[in-house]
Amino acid sequence: MKRLFLVFFLALTIFNNHVSAQSSSIGIEFFKGTWTDVLAESKKQQKLIFIDFYTDWCPPCKRMDAEIFPDKMVGEAYNELFINYKVNAEKGNGIELAKKFGVRAYPTWVFVDELGNMVLRADDYMSAANFIGLGKRAVLQRNAKGSLAQFEKRFLNGERELAFLREYIAKLTSMKVTNSSVLNTYVKCLPADKINHADEIMFLGKNIGFVKSDAAQLVLSNFNVLSKDQQQEINKPMFAMLRNEFAEARKDKRYSDEEKAINDIDLLLPSMNEAQLNTVNHFKLLFYTERKDVNRMKVVGYAIASKLILIPDEIIDKKNQEFYNEIMAPFLSGKEDSTKIPGFAEEKKIIKKNYSADIASRLYMVSEAYFKTLQPNDRALHDALQWIERAHALTPNEATLKLKENIKAKIAS
Repeated sequence: MKRLFLVFFLALTIFNNHVSAQSSSIGIEFFKGTWTDVLAESKKQQKLIFIDFYTDWCPPCKRMDAEIFPDKMVGEAYNELFINYKVNAEKGNGIELAKKFGVRAYPTWVFVDELGNMVLRADDYMSAANFIGLGKRAVLQRNAKGSLAQFEKRFLNGERELAFLREYIAKLTSMKVTNSSVLNTYVKCLPADKINHADEIMFLGKNIGFVKSDAAQLVLSNFNVLSKDQQQEINKPMFAMLRNEFAEARKDKRYSDEEKAINDIDLLLPSMNEAQLNTVNHFKLLFYTERKDVNRMKVVGYAIASKLILIPDEIIDKKNQEFYNEIMAPFLSGKEDSTKIPGFAEEKKIIKKNYSADIASRLYMVSEAYFKTLQPNDRALHDALQWIERAHALTPNEATLKLKENIKAKIAS
């Protein structure tokens, strides 16, 4: 279902009007105030805090707002058990709060105690009954043996045995919480004869988290000594961490860190799948275009576009249909109700062309990079013209048409 909502997010902004019309007389009552105020209120009432991390563009967030949060039974349960708090993860103090709790998908729900220690987390749209059940699990988890709060207390009290640190790191990983400080401590505590041992490298790779730490460089420097199976096993968490490093560096315009992230990601090349390679090439294209590194930009551009341009129409049509069938399955089976999603009929048209749109967008990206970077007499512009013509044929729109005409004009100048 997450893939469906990624497809839907542009058109469903109209859902805002529906949400604002909901009555506030029933359902969950959300606390108004700062994070410090929420923690104080939690301590005062001896209740856990329920945090709803959302964004303005997130359709499942809007469905929760429209269908679940106003539900009377949900409200009765959550108002009794928690101090409820809504946080826009992309605005104001919500940005730092989302980082603190490692939030990268929306909606994400985090239950924390009065000290700010995470007790439980979950994400994605769920029914009222399941959502109430989630809240009850959070309450039971609060004082359970091996809770995150207990690990945090032991760590702050100075406990540094390797077995304890491994348990703590694994706990943080399971709850998707930033763990860089504990990883750094673990690396410092490792004996010299174990620090490059394959078992330790594997443990660190599996629990690397989303924020770069001392452990990351240790894993990367030893990646080539691991077996292919071992490399494959830690590929996903390592790639996710480095992808996040690139994105953060790019957002902050830290060009040297962007390049470092690209070079680090390249160390994972032997274990990458096609989707990861596409992502890396996208990063490189963005970086080399901005830095006006024409030669490397062209190499990456050809690597991307030369494969896409050869995909035949029958394969594209097949992929479009497969995606459409997958997305529509829960609606056709009755598990999901399309009538609760405004604009659903129009969105079905978009879903039918999903694979076409993906190919077209990547061809557009490369063509635009060539247009911005290359001189009028560079023969590669003719290839860029061919790519944008293919993109326009797959998904005709003003943007592809305009770029096509701009490339023609540049060639003719």
